[in-house]
Amino acid sequence: MKLTRILIFCLILTIGVTGAVYSQDSDTLVEDLEWMAGCWQQNGKNADSFISEQWTRPFGMMIGTNRTVRDGKVRAFEYMRIESRDNGVYFVARPSGAANETGFRLLSLKKKKVVFENKQHDFPKRVIYFLDGKDKLGARVEDDSSGLDFAFTKVSCDE
Repeated sequence: MKLTRILIFCLILTIGVTGAVYSQDSDTLVEDLEWMAGCWQQNGKNADSFISEQWTRPFGMMIGTNRTVRDGKVRAFEYMRIESRDNGVYFVARPSGAANETGFRLLSLKKKKVVFENKQHDFPKRVIYFLDGKDKLGARVEDDSSGLDFAFTKVSCDE
């Protein structure tokens, strides 16, 4: 029993020292999310339907846009940014039709997966991004009971 407690303590200490997992209380920088930068697209049922997302390279802040195109027309859009504040790193979003923007505080960053959370928001409560290889960006928005998944592929920003 005592040996188990010592091993658990050592494991926790090792994780804390190596910095393999960032938490909301750490010194995570926006620059740690540079792997999200670029242009990403999830294709729809035909060539005139897709969801695209673009993120700038970080220089203390990342600026992003998202648009949903269906049958050749923009049906929804969102302005986003990732920024440092005094109490952490935040993902901030303002979707089309929203009167106000909503901030989600960084909950965790492990390798190439970041989780932002706002427990007071209706949906989503969490925004998650993860890099799958070099040219696949996964995204998920979720609450405690359901979620939506997105699978983006890196595309040229000239399109």
